[in-house]
Amino acid sequence: SSGINAEYGVAKSASMGFCQGGCRLELNDMLVYFVEMIDNSLRNSKDECSHMRHISDTVYELIDNVVTYAAEADSVSDVVNFVLRRMTSIPRAWWCGREECVDKLDMKFNSCCSLQMLKKAPNREVNMRRIFGMVNGLLEEEEQLQIKRKTYSMVHKMLMPDRVCDTGVYEQPICDGEAKEAVLIYGYYGN
Repeated sequence: SSGINAEYGVAKSASMGFCQGGCRLELNDMLVYFVEMIDNSLRNSKDECSHMRHISDTVYELIDNVVTYAAEADSVSDVVNFVLRRMTSIPRAWWCGREECVDKLDMKFNSCCSLQMLKKAPNREVNMRRIFGMVNGLLEEEEQLQIKRKTYSMVHKMLMPDRVCDTGVYEQPICDGEAKEAVLIYGYYGN
């Protein structure tokens, strides 16, 4: 019981900066359920859809692929692009990896509030470019990282289930004006 209260307190604090009204409560519930899924993964829960153990094979495969690729890559930039593109396999495994869980994940995480939060978040490509710009500022000119447009595109869509899974597995929620206005990002309303 105290664990759930602590999880809810963290969720409430995290969501205050992103949402207001009903969307804040919905995001709190999403964050709490996500943390519960992590707990259930560690506790070996028997409920098929309440844990994340099914993505462990994807994580191991990602690590194996990266190690193999890095040994043969021509540059650090190639490795970084490969890692970022391969990382998209993790949300794909989570969203699409268990057909019997699609309805539950859809109900818990694929809502107007979550969609609007993702759409209104400051441009992730710009943020990624800033991060890599900062990293490049620490590197010699010949070591600078070059991130490909395809990589930015793949990373951008990896949290949206209707773009990650096969067509028709998830539908993008149809949102009314109230949900669109309830998502507040970094102190301003997105457009």
